[in-house]
Amino acid sequence: MRVGTHLYDANGILLDLDHSRHTLPVPVEPGDELPLTLTVPVPVDSPCQLKIDLVAEGLTWFENVGATPATVTVRRRQ
Repeated sequence: MRVGTHLYDANGILLDLDHSRHTLPVPVEPGDELPLTLTVPVPVDSPCQLKIDLVAEGLTWFENVGATPATVTVRRRQ
């Protein structure tokens, strides 16, 4: 089980389905919560969106089986 991200442009157009993967520091059971900080590379020249989801490697993204991924809008600092 890992955390993965999908990268979209500011208009919601998919740029990279498998943008990043992040290993969980400890095993997590269903219903557990785990505070986690991710460092994800993003384009510096324009706003973008990241969808953050769990992925069972070689099986499926959780979104594909009914989970709702978190969406974060990233903007360049002025």
